[in-house]
This record gives sequence, C-alpha cells and structure tokens, in this order.
Amino acid sequence: MIAANTQHGYPAEALDLFKSLLRTDLKPNEATIASILSACADLGSLSIGSEIEHYVKLRG
Repeated sequence: MIAANTQHGYPAEALDLFKSLLRTDLKPNEATIASILSACADLGSLSIGSEIEHYVKLRG
C-alpha cells in the first residue's frame, strides 16, 4: 500500500502508512524503504528522508 500510494501520487498518505507501520511489531523491508524515500523526494522533505536514513543505519 505504501508503494501504491507513492506511485499514484499520494506521498503524504504513503508517509502516514509508514509511520503507522513503525508503531507496530512489523519491520519495513528494502522495497518499503525505497518507496518511502521516493515519497519523501516527492514531498521535498529532506528532513524526513534523513530520519529514515538514520532508521536504516540503526536497524540495518
């Protein structure tokens, strides 16, 4: 759903879903991370993209 929202022009909704995902026990995979970084680029949000980069570095 995150990738679909990003690909169809709804990056804010994709970001909301990603934030919801992080509040669960589920962990995002590589495809989800790539999609959410694309959504951040679509939004022009360097700060959120940097937060996601930090998340990836901490969790591998």
